[in-house]
Amino acid sequence: MLDYGSFLKLERERRGMVQEDLAKGICSVKTISRIENGRQIPSVELFCELTERLGVSGYSYSDFSSAPSVRLMQLERQMLEDFNTGRLEDIPQLLEEYRLDLGDNRRSQQFYAFMRASYFLMMGDDAERFLDACYEAILVTQPDMMRGDDVSERLLMQGEYRIFNASAVIMTVKQQLKQGTILLNQLIVNQKRRLDVLPTHWANLAVFYNNASICEKDIYPNEALKHIGLAEQAAIRAGDLLLTLRIARTRHVWFGDLKEEKDNRLDGMLLKYFYKMVNDVLKVYQSYWDFLKEPCFLQVV
Repeated sequence: MLDYGSFLKLERERRGMVQEDLAKGICSVKTISRIENGRQIPSVELFCELTERLGVSGYSYSDFSSAPSVRLMQLERQMLEDFNTGRLEDIPQLLEEYRLDLGDNRRSQQFYAFMRASYFLMMGDDAERFLDACYEAILVTQPDMMRGDDVSERLLMQGEYRIFNASAVIMTVKQQLKQGTILLNQLIVNQKRRLDVLPTHWANLAVFYNNASICEKDIYPNEALKHIGLAEQAAIRAGDLLLTLRIARTRHVWFGDLKEEKDNRLDGMLLKYFYKMVNDVLKVYQSYWDFLKEPCFLQVV
């Protein structure tokens, strides 16, 4: 009975949402509280609505009737943490453990395919093979999708956003293909069409704007400057200080030499904004040493 509640609570808190955010327009806050505390089992329909609100609708209801689903979540978080910090030596073992437990769940199969492709790419495999693997992973949950389809109006799960985002960056950075920037802009349109713009959607928008600005810098500099500004605004709306810091760093590193026509800010002002973000993040982490564990801070230093 705790499986459903612990999963929903974990995903809700990861996105900076309170119970009112999750419940709005779906059920009462009291119902959310009862589910998270293990006093109520959600119906299939309610569970699907709540996971869709959280952007993790690929999980099936039956996955949470047994312990392996909790184990899969633990393995996923460990893999993502290892990827973010560059600790790749344990990834093969984690992938194998995950494969043995994933069963018939399509969303888990997709996650496995993407993580495996990402590992090979980071170990030096070619970009084309990675893009092929990303497409195969998307087909697991979007079997009618053709390569190059417009994704701006598709109902996507959180994992699919991650796959498309990675594909777009690789296409642009590794292969110098304009299709990458086109895909990122489609993802931006997709996310802006969501009527229930919650912290997780603002965070998605911030990431897409940020990556689009980097990909556009050389070919569409005016669009790139506009997008990095929108990325900052979206990150602030998401309430994610660390993400805001990362985007502030993008502006300083990638766009410090460019001036906006209507706002000729000096580099000193950019640095002042950047260091303000550092200080704001340090207030959250309480400890300088805790902050040092964040992979982006090593780049900042």
